[in-house]
Amino acid sequence: MIRRQLAIAAAVVALALLGLFVGAASISPSDVWSALFARLGIGEAERLADAVVWDIRMPRVIGGILVGGALGASGAALQGLLRNSIAEPYLLGLSSAAGFGLVVGAWLTPSGSLPVLAALLACLMAGATAVLIRRLAAGAVDANSLVLSGIAVGFALLAWTLLLIFSVDSPRLPTFTYFVFGGLGATTWKIVAVAAPLAVVGQGLLVSRSRQLDLVALGDVQAATLGVDVAVLTRVVLAAVGLTVGAAVSIAGVVGFVGLLAPLLGRRIVGPMHRGLIWASVSLGAVIVLAADVTIRALAGNVEIPLGVITAAVGGPVLVAILLRRRKL
Repeated sequence: MIRRQLAIAAAVVALALLGLFVGAASISPSDVWSALFARLGIGEAERLADAVVWDIRMPRVIGGILVGGALGASGAALQGLLRNSIAEPYLLGLSSAAGFGLVVGAWLTPSGSLPVLAALLACLMAGATAVLIRRLAAGAVDANSLVLSGIAVGFALLAWTLLLIFSVDSPRLPTFTYFVFGGLGATTWKIVAVAAPLAVVGQGLLVSRSRQLDLVALGDVQAATLGVDVAVLTRVVLAAVGLTVGAAVSIAGVVGFVGLLAPLLGRRIVGPMHRGLIWASVSLGAVIVLAADVTIRALAGNVEIPLGVITAAVGGPVLVAILLRRRKL
């Protein structure tokens, strides 16, 4: 298992490095290396190369790692808590809720305080929506009804988000149309600095509950007899998911299916135990987001294709395959 985890981590590092070399700006590989080493005090770098690598591409790469890791961990935890392999932040409406909070933050605040308040509102909306959806689904007696409730709430919040974007007289809101479909093109160091602590704290909380999530897989009654307070576990997991999803959306907007794909691959690589699965989902989520972003930049050139388009193109068929397999069973 350790070798597999190291292989996944190596893939993250490789894609992160590749992300520093790919982009619309015409910079040679040697200039990119010079910009990287110059920050370590080795040699000098051209001003353009230094600005592109460290002010544009590096925050984009770090943001991609944070987004993928946050969504991957959230998906693994939600699937374990609900015992449903298609439960993930996008399908449960949590990403759309966080996106609505992000746009509201842009509307209510001056630009100087936007990243902080928008990120916090995104986390709050995601967490509150998670609680709402769980109540709508009658306490997860039927996990499929919870997913359907999430999809309905997600579409409703998406509609309200678009209505706010196109109806409010604010010079900044139209730029948030891009965030509805997800993307890393607007990532800055300021946004990363605000979102990173939220994502790390949320992931830490999820990992700390991994043993209890393993027991919940046996059923709520069995988990309770083994000492798990399922109600407390649910509150902690939903709060942590609110932090991670809010952090991800504040960086890249609404990106779907990463929380579905990463745990699905993780179970095949490291198995179902949540301590290893959550960490693997963090790394695999980063791999998925970085690979999609690098592909977009390599193929589209100066055109910024939304990241969510690529993840949906892959995740949609996977979701259909899972549903068809369930129907056969």
